[in-house]
Amino acid sequence: MDRSLISVFLGALFVICLPRTAFPEAPPPRFDLPLDCLAGPDCFVQKYVDHAPDGAYRDYRCGSLSDDGHKGTDFRLRDFKMMERDISVRAAAPGTVVTTRDGMPDVHMGLVGKDAVFDRGLGNAVVIDHGDGWRTIYAHLRRGGVSVTKGQRVASGDPIGVIGLSGLTEFPHVHFQVNHRGTPVDPFTGASVQPDAKSDVCGEFTSASLWRKSALDSLTYQRAFLLHAGFSDKVMKRAALQYGLYDRDTFPTTARNLLFGVFFAGVRAGDVYRLRFFDPGGGVIFDKTGTFPKHSGVRFLTGGKSNRTRPWRTGLYQAKFELGANNAPILDVVRSIEIR
Repeated sequence: MDRSLISVFLGALFVICLPRTAFPEAPPPRFDLPLDCLAGPDCFVQKYVDHAPDGAYRDYRCGSLSDDGHKGTDFRLRDFKMMERDISVRAAAPGTVVTTRDGMPDVHMGLVGKDAVFDRGLGNAVVIDHGDGWRTIYAHLRRGGVSVTKGQRVASGDPIGVIGLSGLTEFPHVHFQVNHRGTPVDPFTGASVQPDAKSDVCGEFTSASLWRKSALDSLTYQRAFLLHAGFSDKVMKRAALQYGLYDRDTFPTTARNLLFGVFFAGVRAGDVYRLRFFDPGGGVIFDKTGTFPKHSGVRFLTGGKSNRTRPWRTGLYQAKFELGANNAPILDVVRSIEIR
């Protein structure tokens, strides 16, 4: 055999026989923000990838902003009214659309029940392939809002849909999930999250983040944050608060009830709260304190005066909610309503 052919043959054999570790995989993609509205106060990361062992949940910063087994990052709108703004969902990296689904209604799963949507829990969705086993999922999009088709090439930042309320969800958001060869990966840590081998370790871990720096700069972790607050003269419900039905600024003096509700995220075990109501002269007419015994992604609290039989004093009434830990304030919410 010709010596040059022998060299080619041995070279090819060398390539075939080398262990896979001798050829490092291509670096993972870097992701831009998958939606338009994180520059303002009306969008939050409601849930992160779950890092706790089964039966518990913990986000990558040791907090409560997750759910047991949650595999993605939920970018939520503050309330239902924001869905009317047609906030775009965008491709986080270049790739090819491999799956789309549209046509599911935008409805709170509490109204229809989990069973009605469980087999289509992601709702209206888009899946993009980025090569080398990397895929991203964009779920709970608005009906009629999916704007790409299977096989379509997209660039980073291209619009692919609109934030909605489809599938297994209770609030308007986009569930953004990164998978590598079928295994979820937390874009904040760059680590794969196996359902049966999740870690108790948590911290900042942003050095291995898959987000581009410009995106990560917009994704400041919030320990706790307000979702909505409002007043009512009737028994309050969380969904009605989110729909803006308690966005009132005046009550009549004949109101039987004077109630304040606050809906917030990021409760950790041991956090303490105080909810107070003040009359126009600064006197306290309601004061309630408590300690949360366990982690909770979101909480809804109400308080005030009920079954009033005589007219209220006219003037400005103030409600104040405080959340704290280790004698340090975390969240402070103050709202006022006029009685006239």
